[in-house]
Amino acid sequence: MVLKRMCNCEKFNKYMRIHPAGIINGYHMEYGKMVKIFLIIVLVTNVLICSQSMVIAGGASAHRGDHVKFPPNTILAIRSAVIKGAHQVEFDVKSTKDKKLVIMHDWTVDKTTNGTGKVADLTLSEIRMLDAGSWFSPLFKNVRVPTLCEVLEIIPAEVQCNVHVHGGPDTAVLAAELIAEMDCLNNCFLTLGMNAYKEMAAARNAVPSIKICKGHPADSTITQESLTIPDNAFSKYRIGIKEKTFNRKIDYFQLFGSVDSYQRLTESVNVLHSNDIVVNYCCASTEEKIKLLIDAGVDFILTDDLDACLMVLKDMQINTINFSNE
Repeated sequence: MVLKRMCNCEKFNKYMRIHPAGIINGYHMEYGKMVKIFLIIVLVTNVLICSQSMVIAGGASAHRGDHVKFPPNTILAIRSAVIKGAHQVEFDVKSTKDKKLVIMHDWTVDKTTNGTGKVADLTLSEIRMLDAGSWFSPLFKNVRVPTLCEVLEIIPAEVQCNVHVHGGPDTAVLAAELIAEMDCLNNCFLTLGMNAYKEMAAARNAVPSIKICKGHPADSTITQESLTIPDNAFSKYRIGIKEKTFNRKIDYFQLFGSVDSYQRLTESVNVLHSNDIVVNYCCASTEEKIKLLIDAGVDFILTDDLDACLMVLKDMQINTINFSNE
């Protein structure tokens, strides 16, 4: 068993200096109290890591973190999702001009920061100067855009990381290599587009054991061919070594879109499970839809309202992952 890395408290302190209010669950805390609570969480988390090697299956996936309470795709949103007990956290990854990986949903920084321009046209240092919180609420002034490295540091090994990679094969390779370097291969996977086979092949060529998640419309038929990465996607990596083989397995499917037929959804989930594929669904926040998805056998439900989703799951006897210090 590979032990997950310890959280970097020096970096955490840096974040808290940037955002000294230290807001959790809607309450302001003094800086010192916030640090103490965080250190307790780190201690409990690492004790649990040493006693468990399996990732818990089934439950809530915090879409862009706990973004009802905090700015999406920020350390605050992601840490809150972990503290509340999310089984999986989803976040979006883009590559900067200087090939650094940052957490950002849109192709530009315009919507969620006080800056302008494409992520790919800005350096990491330029992006780090931006305010990624004031647009959400004045309480979060000067919250910064995090890097993938910083996000992976604060997510315990029991919580799955749904690393939604946007960009070409180079970005997928960078993400896969960083996940491997940080010993996160057990609980992290790359989510890529339905036909992003070049990206899947590039990531697998660089890191053969990286887990791959493929997007797929919920109401679209799942064929046997769609369950693996096409062999020809690896052709460029066979030049001069034709006998080389590759891991073509797809580990997760992320279903999305409307669910017009419960029967078709159930059939799709059964096909995926029979091929040892974990099933995500994006997205659901209402009690009715969450229960429908659980009844159909969906493993992880991406939700835009983590509190509501966890409450429904609790009623269905699905426990959260408890990292609180209570």
